[in-house]
Parts: sequence; structure tokens; C-alpha cells
Amino acid sequence: MTAKMTTKSITLKLMIRSPDAPIETPKYLGHGECDVQNKSASLDHPTTSAQVIANKIRKQNYSASTLRMRQ
Repeated sequence: MTAKMTTKSITLKLMIRSPDAPIETPKYLGHGECDVQNKSASLDHPTTSAQVIANKIRKQNYSASTLRMRQ
């Protein structure tokens, strides 16, 4: 899969479960109490490859149980 645009950096806005928040959220599809973190990463060279971008994101090593998604 390739995109039609080129990027040299990636910026993520992460919603990470607060340490005192339960793992299961109180509301279905809710994100519960979160700490918001912004993370950015630079790529070695401009790319259109989704694989290169996905690999860079995976290297952040966040646990799936600590990440929250806004639906």
C-alpha cells in the first residue's frame, strides 16, 4: 500500500490510560480517564510507504491495554 503524498515526519496524539484508571472503561467505546501525549518521529528520508510509517509507529512500544481510542 502506498500513499499519494510523501512524508518525512509522523506526529501522533496518544491517549494513554491514567495510572489510577481501570483497564475496562466505564462506558462502552469510551476512552475513560486518560493522559494525552503528543509524540513525533522523523524518518530518515521522505517516504510514501505505509509499511515504513507503520514500522516507525510500532517502535514506540506502547501496550495495547494502555492506549485508548476516541471513536
